[in-house]
Amino acid sequence: MNILLDMDGVLANFRDAAARVNWLPLDAHLEEWNFHHKAGLTDEQFYANIAADIEFWDKLEPYPWLEQLASVVSYFDPHYHIVSYTNGDGSSAKQRWIKKYLGHERAWMGKGDRSRMAMSGTVLIDDRDKNVSAFRSKCGWAITFPQPWNAAREALPCDRALFVESMLEQLRTIEDAP
Repeated sequence: MNILLDMDGVLANFRDAAARVNWLPLDAHLEEWNFHHKAGLTDEQFYANIAADIEFWDKLEPYPWLEQLASVVSYFDPHYHIVSYTNGDGSSAKQRWIKKYLGHERAWMGKGDRSRMAMSGTVLIDDRDKNVSAFRSKCGWAITFPQPWNAAREALPCDRALFVESMLEQLRTIEDAP
């Protein structure tokens, strides 16, 4: 099993950091992926404010489940990769973040569609419904990481690492079937 683990929204609390640099309340429209639209910000404005904060990625806080989740994922795939979108200078800062909090540099950064990495035996763990659906449409396995803004929110409150472990166990059973 090869695992691709999303960074923003799964390991790192992108949402709160992005809300802060865009002067939005932290609890605003939690159920919305593009919560900034409800506040009247375009994608261009939202991401421009993030890009203007040169320390944005360095200040990004890990979620409290990061270590437990990384341990679970590592059990199923010791060579898992972190996947994350980047634009401009964010790539090197994200790499530093991954090194700081996970102690390794196994990451894929890009602007492209994650579904192009879908193949038999590859699992994407992501908080964005759109990414999960696209990955599955290309015959990859995908787990929607429970967050208030996605379809897996009905699993909340839950121990997110145990949720992922349960899903990975189910996929391993399928993978090991004759």
